[in-house]
Amino acid sequence: MAKLSAKNAIIKYATLDISKDCVSYTITDAYDTVEVTGFGEGSRNYVPGILTGNVSVDILWNSSTDGAFGILNSLIGTTGSTLAIYPESTSVKGWKGVFFLKGISPSGSPGSEVKLGTCEFVVSGAVAPTWSTA
Repeated sequence: MAKLSAKNAIIKYATLDISKDCVSYTITDAYDTVEVTGFGEGSRNYVPGILTGNVSVDILWNSSTDGAFGILNSLIGTTGSTLAIYPESTSVKGWKGVFFLKGISPSGSPGSEVKLGTCEFVVSGAVAPTWSTA
């Protein structure tokens, strides 16, 4: 198995490439647990519930038209757009699905870059995200 570096990661939201402004990402590919323990059972029992596939992306401030702020600011809280994250290139499996952007949290200090913040994207829609190539 080949090991990868994320230095060439591709991150697109609403088909627009925001990769150049992103510095890290975290994909949570997990399911809720639903307790189904019955009376008299000696231990708790669980079954998988619904996918809670959230994505967090740390993004730098870029207010140009094609920069992350220019793209994401108008999409906060909308019904959802396709988010795709490919670790190295679109020929490597990536996480893709419909997500909505909860918000942005710009921050900065005199001695550092201005950040758009950690942007959280949450699953939206009836179809679960999948691992696939472009």
